[in-house]
Amino acid sequence: MAWLNNIKIIKSIFNRTESVELDVGLDDEWSANYVSKELIDAKFLMPLASDREQYSFVNKESNIEFGGEQTFAQAGVKDNGIIYVILPQTLNMPVSQKIRDVRIENDYREMCNLCCEKLSRIEIENPPCACEAISWIPIEGEPPFVEKYKIIFNMRTIIGINDVSEPIYSNQSEVLITIPADYPLNNAPTAKILSNPIFHPNWWTNGMWSHGAWTPSETLGMFIIRMAMSIQFEPHFMDFASSSNHKASQWVQENLHSSWFPCDNINVVVKKPIKIILKK
Repeated sequence: MAWLNNIKIIKSIFNRTESVELDVGLDDEWSANYVSKELIDAKFLMPLASDREQYSFVNKESNIEFGGEQTFAQAGVKDNGIIYVILPQTLNMPVSQKIRDVRIENDYREMCNLCCEKLSRIEIENPPCACEAISWIPIEGEPPFVEKYKIIFNMRTIIGINDVSEPIYSNQSEVLITIPADYPLNNAPTAKILSNPIFHPNWWTNGMWSHGAWTPSETLGMFIIRMAMSIQFEPHFMDFASSSNHKASQWVQENLHSSWFPCDNINVVVKKPIKIILKK
């Protein structure tokens, strides 16, 4: 038995150049099934519908495919070796569905890494809470393939104005995020506020967010960060040319240089993912 160091496990994405990599150490007598289970528990692989341990691997150096109870020693894996994971659950899907599933899974990982720089962070081992200012729960879909999220923003926003045109504040907003069927190739997620509608130039009175320009390269985490800036009335994230609430737009522009904007100062970021190390 030998301990193998710096093994690079690669999850390729549909023969494209991008990939997801993980550096691990492992015992050469561990079976493919055992390592599959460890990688599933570490959230690097998803559980398979038929059998959560039935992933197989390919040793790049020897081009040997191995799985089941075959060990890494039998496959000739050595220190600094490269292993490819075979993803059987995607083989019969249309390409667009494959892309959607990978994107939704990656978005979920990114959501688990949302944090606020000015507040204390929690450990990634305790999702789904991201930080004190933002928390979320999956509403529809089995993680990591979540189709709907409820996001709770604990940050000050403006929900209206009083008789003397001063802002009426709320310290919490609940937003429902829905991932459409043609995401991310053709459409962005939708965002609808579940609490009091925000009195903002780019929020409709029915609670929908008019998110403005969006491209498939904008991940869900980036989408949420942009939304948080909008909720806080950050002027740089206002689009007066595409106003969804004309009364709010007029009021904001008339008072744009007041101390009311932004109405909070919470910086939301995606922190660097924590490296997963398999232990002896």
